[in-house]
Parts: sequence; C-alpha cells; structure tokens
Amino acid sequence: MKKIIISIFMAMMIFLSACGSTSQVSETATPTTEKSLSEKENSADKNQYKGEGIAIAVTSPQIRNANQNSVWIPQFFQDSLTGNFARFSKMTVLDRSNENLIKAEQELSESGFYSDENVAQIGQMTNAQVVVVGSIQQISGTYELNFRVNDVNTNEIKASSNGRYSLSEIEDGKAINEITKNLLVGLGIGLSEKEKIALSKPNTTELKSTQNLAKGYVAENSGDFVSALAFYADVSGSQKNEAASNSQMILNGTIPTVSISEKAAFYKAQTEKWNRIFEALPSYLAKEIPIFVYDFSTVQDEINVKKNSVKLTVAQGVKVVPRRSAVEVWKKIMDAWRIILSDKENDVWSKAVKMPYMSSVATQSRYDLSYSYRISCNLYDKEGNILAKCKPTVQIFIPYYYREKYGYDLQSQKKYFDEAKYSKVIFNDVSLNDITENLETKIESIEGAENPTVLSLTEWNSFIQN
Repeated sequence: MKKIIISIFMAMMIFLSACGSTSQVSETATPTTEKSLSEKENSADKNQYKGEGIAIAVTSPQIRNANQNSVWIPQFFQDSLTGNFARFSKMTVLDRSNENLIKAEQELSESGFYSDENVAQIGQMTNAQVVVVGSIQQISGTYELNFRVNDVNTNEIKASSNGRYSLSEIEDGKAINEITKNLLVGLGIGLSEKEKIALSKPNTTELKSTQNLAKGYVAENSGDFVSALAFYADVSGSQKNEAASNSQMILNGTIPTVSISEKAAFYKAQTEKWNRIFEALPSYLAKEIPIFVYDFSTVQDEINVKKNSVKLTVAQGVKVVPRRSAVEVWKKIMDAWRIILSDKENDVWSKAVKMPYMSSVATQSRYDLSYSYRISCNLYDKEGNILAKCKPTVQIFIPYYYREKYGYDLQSQKKYFDEAKYSKVIFNDVSLNDITENLETKIESIEGAENPTVLSLTEWNSFIQN
C-alpha cells in the first residue's frame, strides 16, 4: 500500500514539474508575442489614411492690424503648413510658388479675407480638391489664429483650428504644430506615434530658417535690401537655395537690350537700388558686426608702498570679435559691386551711385572695415562702491583684399574669435585703503557701438555651440 502511495506521489511531482517547465517556456515566448503586436501596430501605421490622390492648395493667411514686427507671419504659416502637409501626408501640396495659386491669390485676396465663393474659385483655378485658408488678427500683443480646410465642391469645412497665441509661441513653433495637427486630424489623416513626437518637437533650425526667409521677403519688398540679405544669409536647410536665389536677384541684374526706354528704366532702378544699399549698409555694419567678449577671471597686482597704492591688471580683458553673419552680408555686397564695376556697360549708371565710408576710423580703401571702440570699465568693492575707472581701446580691422576673382575668404566664427586680441583692463593707483575682498570689474559703456552685444567668455562659448 505504501508503495502505491509513493508511486502516486512521485507521479504528481513529475506532473507538477512538467507544468512548471511549461510555464517557463511561456514566459520566454512572451517577447515574441510583444514583437508580433509591435509588427501589427507598425503595419496599422502603414495602412493609415494619408490623403493620397488629394490636391490641397495652401493659401497665405490674411492678417489684420499687423505692425512692422508681424508682417512676416503670413508667409511663415503658409510655408510651414506646406512643409508639414508634405512631410506627414501623401497629399499633393500646392505651395506659394505654384503659378495658378499665385494668380488666384492676387485676384481674390484684395478684399482682405477669403469668402466661401473665393475658396471655390481657388479650387477651380488650381485644380485642388481642398483649400486651406486662414486669418490672423493681432489683439493686444496676442494673435487670434483661425484656419480651415474647405472642400471645393461642397464648401464643407473639413477641418479647422482656432486659438490665440503669443508671438513667442508662434516663433517657437507651438502654434504651427497645433494647427498642423488639428487640420490633419480633421482631414482624417492618421499620425503614427513617431510622427506625433516629431510634430511636437520642431526642428529649430528649419523653423528659424522659415521665419528668416519670410522676413527676408518682407524686407526686400519694402526696399530694405541690406536687411533682406542679412535674413537670407541666415537661412539653411531645404530653403537655402531659395534664399540664395533671392540674394542673387537683389545683387545682380541683366541689362535689357530690347529698347532704349527699357534700358533707361533698368539704369534708374539699379541706381536707386544700390544707393539704398550703400545708404543702409554702414549703419547695419556698425550695429551688427561687433561682439564684445570679456574675461575678467585673473587679476594681477603691483603694489607701490611709497604711494600706498596698487596697480591692478585684469586679464585677459576685453576683445571685439566680428560677427560672421554680418561680415558675410558685407562680403556679398562688395563682391557683387566689384563685378558690376568690372563691366564697362554699367558705367552709365554705376558712377551715379554714392559710395559710403563704412568704418569708424580712416582706412586706405572704402572696401575695408575698421572700427575702434572705447570701453568704460569700473572696479567695484563688495559693497558696490566704485574704486577706479579705466577706458581700454579695442579695435577690429577686416581688409577687403582685391583678388582676381574678387573678395576674400570668409572665416569661421571661432577663427575670428581666435584672431582677435584681448586688451587688458588696467586700474592705476588704486588706494590700498580701499582694497577689499571680492573686487569686481564691470563694463559700464562702449563708445562707438549702438546697442552692443556683450558676452562673458562663458556666454561666448555657449553662443558658439549654438
């Protein structure tokens, strides 16, 4: 009887052991099941509706109560929506370079805002099935943004997005991301989790470039060619070619050969344009070129017991570094002007252009840049009392070397920094009776610079990294 019981007990143990083994196998198989689910999710993402076969026209939103600082916003939204629709859907997106859309906007937007009838006409003129229209109204420092997507045939609003945003929320991409998401969802276009993350974290470089391109167009259309060139120079990524083409259009021109009247009109236009450029360039350079960098981390002392004073030398001191983007604008203008002067056919109008001096000190050439600045520095004790004052002089000189192919090579921003020399800050005859711990040197003012950019060495290093 005992043998039978033992046999039954052993059989139960073997069965339970087998069950345990089965459980372990199931656990090891779990990742395969999760992988299968992940593959199904990816497959579902791929099968999401993306609007393939639909043509969508993105019009420039109309703006009301715009000031000088916001007139670039409509093109920014138009370009951003165009780019996002092309990126996150398979719709055929008609952008602002589309000839039919340009013509439709010119003919129909004179009233200020698009009506439902206008939307239908835009669709007919562009062969688009759906049209994006929007309005921007500036209200007490904020912007009321209203966008909708209309079906051309039925006038039905397929998607919409409404909200109020600050200027910073427009500049940092929050507004355009929310509008894009709302319109895509309204159109039934699905977004994968990866796409949702990408839409919530905009490419800051691309975002800034889109804004600079829009600001460049506004400046160019208003005749502020130097500012336009500066904005275009700060465009990178997918829009760089368009910005470069716009810059070339500003700086170059082909003399017409059809008639005398056309030639005369061309000469007049070129003269007016270049006079505007050279009138604005000096003030642009004076404001934008200098970056003042200081390093007051080391103080050397020379004690004069007889005079009961000390000479303090603050090192490394202060230097002025040319801002590469401003030098690039100057170079582009001067290179183009050299080429114009080399063509004798341009003599008839180029001699009527008034060339400026673009430096704060005399130089041998009008094409060279040379600036001198007097920096007022104060020495403070720990209580904030002024112990001494000094005015070191810092200078920058950027020669425009005449070469066979015109111009000179731009350097990196880091190299401009490395080549600039520090000027030490020296405080003479500071009374030993006034010396305390925690002395501090501060820059108080800079003569010869308008709203100067002043950075500590730490801030400069951060500036370079960004």
